[in-house]
Amino acid sequence: AGTGKTFFLEHRVVDMILAGAELGQILLVTFTDKAVAELRMRIRDLLDRLSRATVSTAAADDTTAWAIDDA
Repeated sequence: AGTGKTFFLEHRVVDMILAGAELGQILLVTFTDKAVAELRMRIRDLLDRLSRATVSTAAADDTTAWAIDDA
């Protein structure tokens, strides 16, 4: 508990959708209906927040928003 599994899955699915994946191409396995409902809600919420976000031109560049590095 508390290791960020759901957070990772939520953001990974959103990354895939933003990269052009269709929902029928994504398989996400969970163990309970409660987990499915929570992931569904969190993914929709994140997509909604991203659709409403504005990007300043100073911050817009060619780097990815979810870069993982050694730091």
